[in-house]
Amino acid sequence: YMQQMRAAQESGDLSQIVECALRAWTDGPRRPPEGVSPDVREKVRAMSMENMRAGKNLARPQWPDPPAIDRLADIKAPTLAIVGDLDMPDIHRIVDLIAKDVPGAKKVVIDGAAHMVNMEQPQAFDAAVVEFLSSITPGGLPEPAASPPLESGLITVNGVTLYCEIMGAGEPLVLVHGFRHDRRTWDGHFQALAEHYRVIRYVLAGHG
Repeated sequence: YMQQMRAAQESGDLSQIVECALRAWTDGPRRPPEGVSPDVREKVRAMSMENMRAGKNLARPQWPDPPAIDRLADIKAPTLAIVGDLDMPDIHRIVDLIAKDVPGAKKVVIDGAAHMVNMEQPQAFDAAVVEFLSSITPGGLPEPAASPPLESGLITVNGVTLYCEIMGAGEPLVLVHGFRHDRRTWDGHFQALAEHYRVIRYVLAGHG
């Protein structure tokens, strides 16, 4: 799929670029498109197309120097690495490296999902996250809050204006979407996690 994607990029065929990305990341290398929830696939397609069309405004990655791979042992924060069993082999190798080199890191493999593991298996994803957060939070999981209020609007961080949504109360939990996607990545988690935490999701610079 990567060779097909490069060819599509050279020709400027946005629909084909997105389809190749879907095959590689949403379907995964060992599953046909028919094996993925149509709702998940079309949601990822919609996010990708909208952000590809706005591609000139997309933020560009900035690679850390020195590389992060050489500094994993310096990470002090409690770390949970979640991966779908159908994800790319390279992603599995990365997760294995994080689990090995980050002190105290925990690895969880969720069955029946490729790279969009939180969208394909939201309940299993939330369960893994809540279990992990409970294990590192004094007193365990906070009591559920009834009808968590929603706050939304624009915030400015380091001179960059971002759209942000906040729901719930208590300890902050920040949800960050991936490249060419947006806050809709977290639709299946936002309200559920806000029953226990102050959940913050925002749209990366240049994304919709």
